[in-house]
Parts: sequence; C-alpha cells; structure tokens
Amino acid sequence: MMRIRCPLSRSTLPMRWLSLLLCLGASLALSIADGAQALITATGGAAVQIGAPANSRVGMLQSNTSIFVWEEKQNHLTVNVLPFNIDGTPGFYDTAASVAATAGNLPANSPVDSHMIHFDQLGPGTTTLSGSVEFQHPITAVFVLCDPLDGSDTELGSPVTLYPNCIGTGDFRPVDWVSTGDTEQIIISPDRMKIDFTLRTSNVLDQLRVVTQQSAAVAAAPGLGFPAVALLVLLGIALGTRILQKNGLPV
Repeated sequence: MMRIRCPLSRSTLPMRWLSLLLCLGASLALSIADGAQALITATGGAAVQIGAPANSRVGMLQSNTSIFVWEEKQNHLTVNVLPFNIDGTPGFYDTAASVAATAGNLPANSPVDSHMIHFDQLGPGTTTLSGSVEFQHPITAVFVLCDPLDGSDTELGSPVTLYPNCIGTGDFRPVDWVSTGDTEQIIISPDRMKIDFTLRTSNVLDQLRVVTQQSAAVAAAPGLGFPAVALLVLLGIALGTRILQKNGLPV
C-alpha cells in the first residue's frame, strides 16, 4: 500500500491547512484505490481474466481453451437477501448432494465483491477444462445453480454485461452434475482464498458466481469512488487558495 507523508512542521498556518487538506484527499484516493483493485490476485490453468464483457449469453463468449473470469460488483453492500449454493466452506464439491449440504442465504447489508467464472465451448462435441482463481479476500458464497444465479444477476452482476437466464432466455447456465460420468468439480482452499474448478460443456454453458468478503474499511462507504475523491481534493485546493488570498500570500 502506498503511503503519503504530510510535512507540516516548517509551514505557515495557512500553508499547513492547505497541505493537510491536499494530503487527506490524496490519502483517501489511495485508500479507495487499494480496496478496489487486485480483487482477483491470480488465475491458473485454463482460467483467463478479462474485462467485463458486453454479452455472456450462450454463443457470445466462447472458447475451447479458456475459462473466462471477470470482476462484477465491487465494494458492494447487498440490498437483498440472496440465496446461494455453497457457503464458502473449504472442501471438495462434485455432486448435487455436496452442494445442497452448504446452501444458504447471503444476508442483506453484506459487504462483498462479486466475480464471474464462465465457460462456453466453441463448436460441437464436449469440452472439459480446469482452472483456478485466487482472491484478495476470503470466499463467502458460490452461486452455481439456475435460481441463485438468475436471482443475483441484477444485484451482483456487472452493469455492462448481458447475462444468460435459465427461464427468461432459455440459456442453461448452471454447474449441476446431472450427467452420467460427469467430471465437474469445485474445490475451495482451506484459507478460502482460492477456488479450483473443472467444468464440462457441450451445447450449453457453465457459469459460477463467486462472492468474496470485502474489507470493512472500504465497505463502510460503498458509494464513495473517484468522483467523490476528486471533489474532495478540488475543495481542498479551493479552500487553501482562499486562505492564502485572505492572508495576502501568493497563490
């Protein structure tokens, strides 16, 4: 984390105020930047991080070699109670029963970051790929079935991305372990900072939404972003300039 030193000891009183205001604004900007970046810290195997796409519906984001990963809502304080399929408990999930055992609800007012994992093969046949994603914060919930995925798109999904919908668009998107001999699996690491997965698709896609716990310091002001920080800095400059003018000092 970058730190800013605010030297005030040899300044006149007006200059001290100006320096303090500018330093506070810059420090706040860096603090928010630290909280909003590097939420995905690493990818492995076939997992490839991309920017949030315009369209993730069936046939719109395909590959036989890559599982795409992108950031969704960040520094978000949930408004609604959101049902999920896996509660972040470390372990191995490879059957519908193992997933059902940890299903629950993400409470309203939960500070979270959301991340999407997407695999849609290109062409006929069946493709199986494995990958992993590591996060800055611990995993608290994973959404893998139709209802939790569809029901969390509006609140947790990226605002620039069109999502498939099991009912609305008829796009079958869950990791559901219904096929005979299915090799799909999800593994959550003991520290809950990493998820490994093996996904298998044919004429449909697989998506899973991973929610991680946001730090309390950043989530305390979920609506505060760069525009607000920039405004604080500008106000500091304006106030400092006014103080200098009133004291007859050069601006």
